[in-house]
Amino acid sequence: MIHFLVPHRNEYSETVGYKLIINKTTIIFIPDIDKWEDWNKNVIEIIKDVDYAFLDATFYDDTKLKRDIKKIPHPFV
Repeated sequence: MIHFLVPHRNEYSETVGYKLIINKTTIIFIPDIDKWEDWNKNVIEIIKDVDYAFLDATFYDDTKLKRDIKKIPHPFV
């Protein structure tokens, strides 16, 4: 298992993603990210090299919360 940092507010701890290799199958999990632009990696290039990619899809649009979505910098699905 490999873990890697992703851009997130890190209020309580760092936020990491995981890459797993089980037998010959490669799986990646990328958790909620504040902004794709804040990451120094290209997610498209990363997921091209794995068999399964799980990306956190936290918000579909800004109607899901009763808070100001601008204060929660997650990209939409």
